[in-house]
Amino acid sequence: MKKTILCTLLFLSVNAFGFEQEYAITGQPLLRIKIRAEDKTANTLRVYVVDKESGQKTALDLENHSANRWFEGTYVIQFKHGTTQDRKNLQFVLDGSTQKLFVEPEVGTKMQSIVLFAKEHDVVEYLKALSAKNAKVLTQAQAPLKVEERQTVARENSHVQEQVSLSLEAQEALRREEMLKKQEAMSKAEKVKRQEQAAVAVKEARNFYDQGKYDEASQSYAKALELDPERDNIYYPYGVTLYKTGDYNKSLAMLSMAEGGEQDPTEQEYYVALNHMKLKEFDKAREEFHSVQEDENKDLSPMASFLAGNIEYQQQKYTEAKASFEYVVDHSHDPQLDNSAEKMIEQIDRLQSFLESTKEKFRYAFYTGVSYDGNVLNTAQQNLATDDAAYRLSYGASALYKLYQSVDSELATQASFSDMYSVDKNLKANATIQAADPQQISLGVPYRTQFEAGKTYTLNVTPSISSVAMSIDTSSRETILQSNVLDADISFQMGPEWLSTYRMQLDQDISFLSTTSEDDDQAAFRTTVGMTQVKLLGKEGTRSIVGDFSYAANAAKGKNNNYKKIALGLGYNFPAWYKSQGNVKLEFDSQDYPDLSAERKDTTATLSLSAAKSLQKNLSWLLLGQYVSNASNLDQYKYNKVVIMTAVTYTGSILSQ
Repeated sequence: MKKTILCTLLFLSVNAFGFEQEYAITGQPLLRIKIRAEDKTANTLRVYVVDKESGQKTALDLENHSANRWFEGTYVIQFKHGTTQDRKNLQFVLDGSTQKLFVEPEVGTKMQSIVLFAKEHDVVEYLKALSAKNAKVLTQAQAPLKVEERQTVARENSHVQEQVSLSLEAQEALRREEMLKKQEAMSKAEKVKRQEQAAVAVKEARNFYDQGKYDEASQSYAKALELDPERDNIYYPYGVTLYKTGDYNKSLAMLSMAEGGEQDPTEQEYYVALNHMKLKEFDKAREEFHSVQEDENKDLSPMASFLAGNIEYQQQKYTEAKASFEYVVDHSHDPQLDNSAEKMIEQIDRLQSFLESTKEKFRYAFYTGVSYDGNVLNTAQQNLATDDAAYRLSYGASALYKLYQSVDSELATQASFSDMYSVDKNLKANATIQAADPQQISLGVPYRTQFEAGKTYTLNVTPSISSVAMSIDTSSRETILQSNVLDADISFQMGPEWLSTYRMQLDQDISFLSTTSEDDDQAAFRTTVGMTQVKLLGKEGTRSIVGDFSYAANAAKGKNNNYKKIALGLGYNFPAWYKSQGNVKLEFDSQDYPDLSAERKDTTATLSLSAAKSLQKNLSWLLLGQYVSNASNLDQYKYNKVVIMTAVTYTGSILSQ
């Protein structure tokens, strides 16, 4: 048997026995009515539409078309005094007071949808679904979705949501006034009785809340207010409970009416912000969260700043978001919250770096420097035929062109050139010394990518080819060595202040030097593996300890050049003079030549002290002092030397249009 159910409008209450409720509406050319019923037995709803000016009344039967009890129907309303004007908020009459009826246009059509709800919470869910639907339709219509279109949809939904909130607050205020008037008309005995019943209901509500039964708690608070509307201290816990149930609009209404009670004003403001955030009123929520942050509440301010940062991040306000997350790191006592904030800061740094780097298509650098080398040829003092000290001029350039770039990956081509020119201590050319001046050219294809696998990993892979030219037997330079190289490293954070890098390098050396014996052929295949551990000393990052380890095995065609090398390094970075960054480093390596007829083993110790400073945006300066001591089981390979160098580097870029 077909059952007809008559219904009220908005906060829909379907009576199982049936009753009729009219609403007045400004006529629309085409309305699609969509109503959700609480009565699970109904399969038809009857809606009466009345024109406010003419009083004409029209009935519409809606059929149930879905399992979740939605009733839909399309009806053309052509009232004499109707208007085709698009109105977002139409009026209807319910229980003698003016209410709001929410109307949204269908995307891509002229159809209007009137949507009526059983609970205020359902309005929010509908708005979420509508926003997603609008975005989907617009995306299908024209991809990618334009920023202006997204902003239009957001403004429309925000406007509707604001009307929901304002309407509900006004309704609750009017309702409270009516309950107070009724209470005034009661006898004293009846009033006392209801107050006692309200106290019992409040106690029940608190018990339900403590048990996590928020729906039952909200019902008990509502009952208590109905019994004793003068009990102002109920509104705050009632508002918090409504937030827990997801009834965000009504929670805002209750919190706005909370005047009495012992609640913390900062905590009240925090819940107001949470409600605005859940309702996607992000600007209001962000403003409220920052207000909570400014209150310096040790428990709530860090979390409020974190939530404000998340909103700013979603709004692509990265500078503001980073400041919010930095506040969390500086003030939170929750390690998990600290960790989340630090990850967001890292993500923002990546995004800002990416956004900045996307403007850069071509990057270049030039450098030049002068140095003093006390033993250019690394010769044992007893074997020196002439003074081996020299002044050296070094210079070079590099260029990088980006072939592809995304937030997580980058592919480029890179070229570099470097050269040296040396003179003796009298500033005169010396062929012996200049034979040690290398000229190097290299071409590479660096690739960088980041990925997640429990941690954030950064992988760099660079295949390259390089050549070294020197003047060995003649005054002109000749290529003496070509190297085909595959260099790879992977970096990740072991902890908040601990960065690990592991690397591997494969070198294929092709030698063009003529030798008197095959045993001296320097052509080789070399494998190097190593790692670097960086421990930050403090969150500023200006002080750190750096540890290095590497192992290299050189398999040469000439057995005299086979060697195995182990290298260790320990460095300390620190703020130095005139706002420069200082570094002191001690290195130790052991190199063993097992196949020499007279087995050779060298051990080298190097102590370095340097300072680097940014002079301008594109200009930097370096000062380096170094002492090297090489010990060997063969006397001819023992040497010491001092190196002092200063250099400047200029970097620039060409931005894409």
